[in-house]
Amino acid sequence: MKRKSLFKKYIMWSLIIIFSLLLLLISITYKSIKDFFTDETYNTIEYAQNLRTDTIKKRLDANEDFHITDEIINQNFRAVGHIILVYDESKNEIRAFTNSLSSINKDVLKKNIIEINMNNYNKKRYVQTIQGKKLYYVIKKIDSKFVARKVFNLKKGILGQRDPARVSGYLLSYMWETYSNELTRNIFSQFIIVVFSFVIIILVTSYIMIKKISRRFKKLEVDVANIAQMKLDKPIVVEEDDEIGRLSRSIDKMRIQLKKHDEDLRNYFHSISHELKTPIMIIKGYTDSILCKKYPKGNLDSSLYVIDEEIDRLDTMVKNILYLNKIDFISKGYSSKDKVDVVKLIYNVSERFKNLDHSIKWQLDLPDFYTVRGQQEQWESILNNLLDNQVRYADKKIKISIVDENIQISNDGEHMSPRILEKLFNPFHKGEKGSTGLGLYIVKRLLNLNKYDIIARNEEVGVIFCIKDIS
Repeated sequence: MKRKSLFKKYIMWSLIIIFSLLLLLISITYKSIKDFFTDETYNTIEYAQNLRTDTIKKRLDANEDFHITDEIINQNFRAVGHIILVYDESKNEIRAFTNSLSSINKDVLKKNIIEINMNNYNKKRYVQTIQGKKLYYVIKKIDSKFVARKVFNLKKGILGQRDPARVSGYLLSYMWETYSNELTRNIFSQFIIVVFSFVIIILVTSYIMIKKISRRFKKLEVDVANIAQMKLDKPIVVEEDDEIGRLSRSIDKMRIQLKKHDEDLRNYFHSISHELKTPIMIIKGYTDSILCKKYPKGNLDSSLYVIDEEIDRLDTMVKNILYLNKIDFISKGYSSKDKVDVVKLIYNVSERFKNLDHSIKWQLDLPDFYTVRGQQEQWESILNNLLDNQVRYADKKIKISIVDENIQISNDGEHMSPRILEKLFNPFHKGEKGSTGLGLYIVKRLLNLNKYDIIARNEEVGVIFCIKDIS
């Protein structure tokens, strides 16, 4: 499989996303600015138009002569132009008091005025494209037909003989798009400069950060590769307490656990080899002696009895090792929903051990019923190993009780040394009267499997084993 750089992939996708968003942002921003200044253009036109309308009203209401020069009053207000229009409904004609109307499409103006009249608008915004340039204009009624008739009478020489009742007056105020375009370009160019500067800063900062993160991941890759090759002695250095740092710390914990597991496995196989070697050597030595007609125990029967004991010991050890492998297998994803009445099981198992040594007194302080998690076979193995240990080390008494939901098994035998207590539940660790060194280890593994734990401690008289729930 071709190796791909996460750093390069991240940079590539970051650039694609950033420039895609940038294009979208530029498009939206340009449209927003354009719309804003278009609206501002219309607002400017309407403001200038209101000023112009007041001048016209004052002239007409005072019956003053209408001057053509009034057409250009406030024309310099951001290049807003004004045209007074007269529309004759009877002839569907439109006339203006100046020649400024020559460049404007009169047919479009007629449609505009008809739309205003039909919808009873006071004023309406429009736009025309003339020789490739946009002309924004607002058409506003000049108050009423009374005003229009005054305009008609004042300008009779221009308008000719018309019916004043069919004549309407309008003020057309306009502005070319040049001003708004200039503002849009200026602001948009500044916006582009700011955006690209911001993008460059982001890209440079991202590059530095991604490069640093990529370098840390490459180092972590080397550390994980060492773990995969079982090179477990070199610790993983955690540089920062962030996500990568916490991941590194977790991997280092895994390394430590793997190292411990590897050491335990080596010790386990070493212990198995040592424990198996001893009975095999005894059996071979005794067998060779018997074949040579020599009897280490004085006679054939006694020598064969030693061989039989070692075979039993070897058989027990092999069974225990196989049982531990079974525990390892079922522990993966194990979750038992079974319940066992441990009181009934204690009575059944203890009956078998009572016959082994009639000098030991058994005291069972148990309730009528007490359930524990797990399978009956597992708890039977737990009790068999524990009670076998108690019988071997007890002097005269064994006591089994359930106190505060803890199962307690004690004997009145000798105290155990701190060294023995520390390693009591380790594999192949045997006491003075131990057999294989696996019994109590199996007990702990089975209890842990079902979320229980066991501890042992010296009491004033004897030793007590306590099983407690850790779920």
